[in-house]
Amino acid sequence: MKILVQDHDGVRPLVEGYASEAELQEFLREYADLIPLEEIDLSSPPLLCIGWEVGVTSGSEDLLYVDPDGLLTMVETKLRKNPEARREVVGQVLEYAAHMSAWSLTDVEAHAARFFSAARCPTEYRGLTLREAMRLFTESKGLPEFSPELFEGQIRANIEKGRFRLIIAIDDPPAPLLKTVEFVNRFSERFEMFLIQLKRFTDAAAEQNVFVPALFGRVASSPARRRHEREWTWDDYVQEKDWPPEAAAKGKLFQARLMHVSQEWSPEERFHTGYTAIQCLGKGCFGVGNDSRMGAEMWFSVPGNPLGALPRGVTSRRTRTLLCLSGELDRITDVELRKLCEAALRQAGVTLP
Repeated sequence: MKILVQDHDGVRPLVEGYASEAELQEFLREYADLIPLEEIDLSSPPLLCIGWEVGVTSGSEDLLYVDPDGLLTMVETKLRKNPEARREVVGQVLEYAAHMSAWSLTDVEAHAARFFSAARCPTEYRGLTLREAMRLFTESKGLPEFSPELFEGQIRANIEKGRFRLIIAIDDPPAPLLKTVEFVNRFSERFEMFLIQLKRFTDAAAEQNVFVPALFGRVASSPARRRHEREWTWDDYVQEKDWPPEAAAKGKLFQARLMHVSQEWSPEERFHTGYTAIQCLGKGCFGVGNDSRMGAEMWFSVPGNPLGALPRGVTSRRTRTLLCLSGELDRITDVELRKLCEAALRQAGVTLP
């Protein structure tokens, strides 16, 4: 692939490639958003890096991440010129996963603690525990209120059931590797393996990089895999997440209103562990949750309150990045509710008319 850039000096080609696998690894450690999660699943929550060259019995896996749903993601980096970037890397990744399946929550916390105490750890997470880091991470991403007990329980459950996400990141995947990953992913029932091509182009004149990620290896979910996937419902929130029945009933109404006012943006309902999100134009930045004090509420990922004064009977509370509204939300008109949704989408980078 050749990419040209034009500016006031004319047209020039960008330089493609990485100096080493370590350089590719460094970019992925610093910028987890380079992993195209939206191509895996639009509702996939973002990843927090908690390990770098994590030691396991068989070797050292490159990068370890966890998401707010307690799913561990292991990323192994390779360059095409490495002879192992054919079939060998698949066996290597599966061996890592086998060792991870014997971990406990304490092991995950210990790996995270070592990473958060290292010099390469991002400054904002330096010296934090896994709980503290995930709380800060979810707030920075505009996600609903973090529950450490729920998060830790999900890590345990995912490990016990062998639920992992395994990723091979490479600059240019050879055909034999792609076929092998597709085969493994087609017949695995619980874990998922993906191949991510991450091309990098350097513009030395502008001192900037251009990354082009692409996902390979995904296959249609098998019936066996779908049986293992958790699909949350309003009743589950009542029975397992301690939502009062009246909160679930209100939540359904709030959800219906959000779906109605956002209908021109092709909304899709996403039921997560303890909260819902309305996915619009590839972004899930508003939805429904439940607060132990305030009850059922709508949440919007906005920095302030676009409506200004709220109608009587409507209560607001703020987290670091969310505006949460509860109470007599029927006093908020559809026009006002749409304004909140628009503000959340624009905050997420969506261009609206």
